Amino acid sequence: MARKIYLAMVCIALAATAAAAQQAPVPSPKHFKVVFENAKVRVLHVYMNAQDKTEPHEMRDAVAVPLVDYDVRLIEANGTTRQGARKAGEPTWVPGSVRVAEAGDKPVESIVVELKSKPAASNAAGN
Repeated sequence: MARKIYLAMVCIALAATAAAAQQAPVPSPKHFKVVFENAKVRVLHVYMNAQDKTEPHEMRDAVAVPLVDYDVRLIEANGTTRQGARKAGEPTWVPGSVRVAEAGDKPVESIVVELKSKPAASNAAGN
């Protein structure tokens, strides 16, 4: 009986270790909070003060849904810079990359839904 309990505990520990290994670290924990996660998506609540910026972090392909109007500048690891004005409630596609995000003159608040699996070719272009 004790052997069965021991084996069950080992199996549970291995399963928990495997699940933890699949989870990517939270990008810039000061600014991102995981609010939901399963095998297909990770949903993050993002908040940044005006003129704030994140640590360099890696994000998967995602859809961002701004909760407020704000401006943001994304600086990719290769030096490419993209700026954008976000409108509350208007979703936008955000390709995965390593980047730093810089807030403009207003605070940033958004929900970001990261995809864990590669999108199908017909969906990759937003179709």
